[in-house]
Amino acid sequence: ANAVQAAAPAAPAAPEPLAARAARTTAVVPTPHPVTVGRRTLGAERCVLDGPPILGSSTSTVLPSVAFDRRGALYLVDGEQHLRRYAPVRGDECHFTPDAAFGEAGVLTLPSTVSRVSVDARGAVVASGVLGSFVVEDGAVSQRCNSGSHGYVTMSSRAGEGLGVFPGAPVRSVSYGGSACEITPWAYENAFGSVMAVAFDRRDVVLAGSMPDRGGNFVAVYDAQGRERRRFGNARATEADGFCWVHGVTACDAGYCVVDTNCDRVAMWSRRGEHLGNARASDLLGLQRPWLTAIVAGRREVFIAAGAQREPRAENVAEGVLFRVSGL
Repeated sequence: ANAVQAAAPAAPAAPEPLAARAARTTAVVPTPHPVTVGRRTLGAERCVLDGPPILGSSTSTVLPSVAFDRRGALYLVDGEQHLRRYAPVRGDECHFTPDAAFGEAGVLTLPSTVSRVSVDARGAVVASGVLGSFVVEDGAVSQRCNSGSHGYVTMSSRAGEGLGVFPGAPVRSVSYGGSACEITPWAYENAFGSVMAVAFDRRDVVLAGSMPDRGGNFVAVYDAQGRERRRFGNARATEADGFCWVHGVTACDAGYCVVDTNCDRVAMWSRRGEHLGNARASDLLGLQRPWLTAIVAGRREVFIAAGAQREPRAENVAEGVLFRVSGL
């Protein structure tokens, strides 16, 4: 009798490389518009980033974090979760070129991937991810910290010290000194269910996250000892002073500026906790429903990083875009 040989199952097709999909897409072209909020007129300008574009498969991770040092150098985490450094172009505050002295053509590949970059008071750069953090000085890793979970680290105004946050995890104090790092719980009057973002305003600490009873999101300001000084936000996200999903907060000229990805807006609050108004991000940045990934204060302006989908959307290619926003 003839034996019937069963056909071997076909191997699943390998996913098409991002570069091949990107070649079939068109670049994102923002058309920013001035937006009036109260007495302020906000304006956005797309920053030029020389070199290869920042691409990925998800708008939420293509450009997750940006930071500046005191010399104006721009650091960012790209879609492959590597660290890039750009030098500012003289005479143009919104034009940056890859720093060839950093890593390989401006890109530093760390021992493990990272999602957050921050700069401390002395100019040391800290890049962090789920597997730990790295202190980068003179373009190379000077210290690795993976002795305990500490989340995504934002450095404070004190050299070598910062706070680490991760969704659903306690806020941790992280100290880099000598050859070792120290990770301890940060003692503060915790009213959050989950902390999503942290910023510093001089010695004050600004946290943003969700309420423990799922009653919405809010932002709270603490002193250096962890005592709550002020809280703002509405438990009802549909209200003008409510938050849908806070993805970043920074001290700004208005007081505090907050990016709310799910509500497609940039919110402004005074340091007294007064809601000054919102700008619709799609209008301000000239992008259709951008994913707002980060916000940091510059010297006289605020920079907002966003992820936007390239066309055609079926190719699933996202592009990272950086904006310089005045009036905030």
